[in-house]
Amino acid sequence: MRKILAGSLIVLIVFIGALSSKSESQAGREGELIKRLDSDRESLRSSAAYALGEMGAKEAIPELKRLLIDKEWTVRQAAVDALRKLEANDLAADIMRLLRDKSSDVRESTVVAMGEFGAKEAIPGLIKIVNDDDDDMVRNAAIYVLGKIEAREAIPDLIPLLKKRAWGTHFLAAQSLVQLEAKEAIPDLTKMLSDTDKAVCGYAACTLGWLGAKESVPRLKELAKDKDKNLAMTAAYALMEIGDKDSIALMMNDDNLVNRDLIGETIEMIDSKESIPELMKLLESNESFIRGYAALFLGDIGAKDAIPELTKLLNDKEKYPRSVAAISLAKLGHREIIPELVKLLKYKDRNLNISAAAALGRLEAKEAVPDLKKLLKDKDIYVRSWVIYLLGQLCADEIIPDLKKWLNKETGYVRSVVIDALTELEVKEMVPDIIKMLNDKDPGVCREAVYSLGKLGAQEAVPELMKQFYVTTMTNSAIIALGDLGAKDIIPELERMVKEGNDNVLRQSASYALGEMDVKQMIPELVKLLKDDKWLVRRILVDSLDSYGNRVSFEESNRIAMKEIYNVRKSAAYALARLGAKEAVPELIKLIKDKNLSVRVWAAIALVELGEKDRVPRELIKDIKNAGKGNSEDRKRVLKALKALGADKD
Repeated sequence: MRKILAGSLIVLIVFIGALSSKSESQAGREGELIKRLDSDRESLRSSAAYALGEMGAKEAIPELKRLLIDKEWTVRQAAVDALRKLEANDLAADIMRLLRDKSSDVRESTVVAMGEFGAKEAIPGLIKIVNDDDDDMVRNAAIYVLGKIEAREAIPDLIPLLKKRAWGTHFLAAQSLVQLEAKEAIPDLTKMLSDTDKAVCGYAACTLGWLGAKESVPRLKELAKDKDKNLAMTAAYALMEIGDKDSIALMMNDDNLVNRDLIGETIEMIDSKESIPELMKLLESNESFIRGYAALFLGDIGAKDAIPELTKLLNDKEKYPRSVAAISLAKLGHREIIPELVKLLKYKDRNLNISAAAALGRLEAKEAVPDLKKLLKDKDIYVRSWVIYLLGQLCADEIIPDLKKWLNKETGYVRSVVIDALTELEVKEMVPDIIKMLNDKDPGVCREAVYSLGKLGAQEAVPELMKQFYVTTMTNSAIIALGDLGAKDIIPELERMVKEGNDNVLRQSASYALGEMDVKQMIPELVKLLKDDKWLVRRILVDSLDSYGNRVSFEESNRIAMKEIYNVRKSAAYALARLGAKEAVPELIKLIKDKNLSVRVWAAIALVELGEKDRVPRELIKDIKNAGKGNSEDRKRVLKALKALGADKD
């Protein structure tokens, strides 16, 4: 025993020595970089300043302060960025002087720093930039920061910017006015609805919608019928934001039918007592797609009163409304339609077959298994895939031997579905076969295999998954899998993605993985993601407008970018719950009042997981139940939350 203890002591001494060595190495590196700040070479000074900021070297703050008056603009900019990252808020007054710097890059970095510091003393200088600066990027940064630091005195200067024909300016001005809750801007914005420039009308309309300006409804209804399709759609979107029931029919027209998520938001934001009658009227539309969309959303909002009309739609002359009606009736739990769904399986039509099969799966119609099995011989790979997946849910023990066989014999897409089914059923003996799939020529199969190995707890796959982490097309899936497996080697890279990454998909996955691996030091950064206050995220919004140009309207570009941000916020909420981060509760409470229904739901679930179930409004329970119809992980979380809320048997 004494030998064992002695051996343990030696190991401990070596370990402490290694930590000490690492700390000394870090200190030595920082010391060397601080020396480089005095180099005669501009490139060495700027790169050293940048590196010190990245390393979190707070002891370098006094030396970095000196560089704020360096003769080279690249060095001044690096110093500002480093001091921002080091949270040198007490130097705000010194940094603020650079708002007048000759270099636009330095001015932009300074503006962003003022936003991070919440420096209200910079407001006059920021307003001057908004009015006088000749660089679009600097001006846009100032517009954003004025909203962020709640500079209400800037409202008169922001309103005219809605007429500016500069890159992203009108959009950011609209965002800041909303952030400032600038109700006093409503009269001026309403006048802009009659501007001869359609773009100005559109930006004014969106801003009025976000401000909930009910007095603008009559004019917005006129614009919603404008010949300019983009303007009409934008006005309808504004009416939706205000909560006007007429926006449902206005949004649901031929030009908007591709924007399913946007129409869905319309329905979510209008009281169901008003939206259900409007949707019921649309079931009588002459347009098959409108009938289908109305059926889709009646199912989504749980409109049981619509069951008789939706049942009639199963015999519609067009296939799309019939397919959607089948799914919606299943969402409403209407088991009486099972015989009709079985009939739809016999049609030689992919969409009808898949919709009927999915509806039978949702209704857990085990009596339909023999009929579903007949479709396993269908020539259509998508029909076969859906049936394979659903049989895995309806008769797991019976289908597992076939799943093992199909894994090696089916086409690429079907193999992906087979892997997914094996994962859902937790068939761990298939791990060696799934590891082989990491080298499959079909990237979809590889991606599904990566994800599966994490969910199945396949520690033996970690070396292979680490290789996938460095393959660009597989990085996202590998992050999730390695997070599930607790592969801590990737933590530094995940931290970098969350703090500085410009890929919201990777930030989302990194947040999830950090939560799974209990990386508590990242809690403050994850709380920031809930606030959505990163400059980089807002830049993505502006970039989306520039990228999409005239091909889609303003509010659609906004929605595309905001959807990415929502996913990041959802993952951040999940990670914070996993980390037991009670400090996130105030922000989560704010989010249960968010305009986006999905944000409200997942914030509520996170609150339950943090032991704050009493903070969750009872009216959200129905929406929480609907959130459990996604992937298996979401279903588990939803069921657990409902049980905690005492609503699992309702």
